[in-house]
Amino acid sequence: MSSDPSQASAPFIENPSTENDPAARQADQTVALERGADSGSASVSAPVVAWTQDPGHQHAWLHAHHPAGSVIVGNAVVDGSGATLSPGDVEDSFYQILAGGARYVLFTSLLDFDLPSLLQSGPRTSEEILTWLHLDRHRGRKWLHALTLTGLLVADVPASDDGERDAHTRRFRLGPAVARMFSAGNHASYFYREFLRYYRASMAHALYSTLRGVPVEYAVRYPPTAPADIALLHEWMRNTALVTLSVLRRHVDFGSVHQLLDVGGGDGTMAMELWRDFPQIHITVFNLPTPIDMLRETAARLGASDRVLGIPGDFRFDDLPQGYDMVMFSRVLADWPPELCRALLRKAFRSLAPGGRLVICEPLADQNPDLAIAWEHSYLPYDDFGLNVYKPLSLYKHMLAEAGFQITAIHPRDQGTIHCVIVSQKPAS
Repeated sequence: MSSDPSQASAPFIENPSTENDPAARQADQTVALERGADSGSASVSAPVVAWTQDPGHQHAWLHAHHPAGSVIVGNAVVDGSGATLSPGDVEDSFYQILAGGARYVLFTSLLDFDLPSLLQSGPRTSEEILTWLHLDRHRGRKWLHALTLTGLLVADVPASDDGERDAHTRRFRLGPAVARMFSAGNHASYFYREFLRYYRASMAHALYSTLRGVPVEYAVRYPPTAPADIALLHEWMRNTALVTLSVLRRHVDFGSVHQLLDVGGGDGTMAMELWRDFPQIHITVFNLPTPIDMLRETAARLGASDRVLGIPGDFRFDDLPQGYDMVMFSRVLADWPPELCRALLRKAFRSLAPGGRLVICEPLADQNPDLAIAWEHSYLPYDDFGLNVYKPLSLYKHMLAEAGFQITAIHPRDQGTIHCVIVSQKPAS
């Protein structure tokens, strides 16, 4: 079947009386779509563009189906922003969307079959991989081919016209990004595996029924309430805390800080590192009771209780302690909607002494668009998570100004991190 939309139409209804009449056939197709939409049938999830070979009819279809305010230029559409979309652009977008789903499924299959471990010792031929994994030869070769199309696997030589010979001579290794994600000893591999486990559980919920309000059987609570979930959250945060702290230390002068309030600072992993490296600093971690108990136990064991203090509380409802020359939100504000973040910034303003600094270290939506899509999508079934938790820099600027802060430095994400560091100051008077 041709992939050129100008050479094919979508046969929704086989109506002999209209098959030679493009306009009538288009009307039939439109009626079929509208009936499907009106019926609420889950089998019709989105309209399908049906192009005919008649340029005039394509032009009429664009007028009828494109939003008001668009300008028709030939068979292309110029939208309100001035961007021109040709039929080819639209088709590219369509397949990019589908390819995203294909990449996800192929990525999870690669991990389900534990190819990182299998290929850890070096490249292998398809025959070796399929034999080791007990896969169907024909389907397995197509699977390996699809993995190479995505870049998840890399072959040492291009495919030839002799598939049987290739099966015994052509070798595959992990793509560079996947190899880095899951290499032995990579500290971040814990995060990738754990997030994917969580993400797959979220994906298991049928979005159609979820959006209709069907109860979610295994809802994720946030903050977690079950002891096992609390322990898992803080294991996750602990295993990724030092990477975030390295970003903070590049941009923040902790050597000039005497009283630091770490809001939502987990079990104190970052606080203990700062305690070791900056002898002048006194650190207060404000968090829920269970992680504060963890912090106090660690501080007592290491002899840090004189400079590391834990105060239990819930920042959603409680005021923050006051009198600090620095307040820090690290990997906190990206979990909550703007309404709560505004309240937290106002609380932080009151918590600071005049001239004190506020440090925000968060991934931003406009600097991490794919990350924002993945996380916001994962939150859809879980009502404890709010709307628009991954926010753009412009919204942070607005909220900070609203709270009375003056921004002194913005350090956007770079190739070493997903986080943006924003430093603001409370006026001295």
